[in-house]
Amino acid sequence: MKEFRGTRGVLPETRFWDKVKKTDSCWLWLATLNKDGYGRFNVQGRSIYAHRWAWEQENGPIPEGMELDHECTTTSCVRTAHLSMVTGKENIFRQHQKQRCNYRLVVPLENCVF
Repeated sequence: MKEFRGTRGVLPETRFWDKVKKTDSCWLWLATLNKDGYGRFNVQGRSIYAHRWAWEQENGPIPEGMELDHECTTTSCVRTAHLSMVTGKENIFRQHQKQRCNYRLVVPLENCVF
């Protein structure tokens, strides 16, 4: 089986980790960020969230309906030890617990069932 090589024949893993600064706590994405501060990574002709790519390389695919929560609250962090897989409702709940604003909340938090 032939390995996929991206831009200029470089493996995606090499391109990815070249864009990360590892600190004592977070591993920060240094390349493209969206308006909410989440890293974007281009691989095999598509743009994906950098933290999701890191997670899937270590843990496999993220099931439909599940999301990744940045427990460190740093949206540009790609350190998988700082991520946990949760439902969308749990992610919203955690964001409110951490005092983070969430533009996706469409029902009052007290109406959410966890």
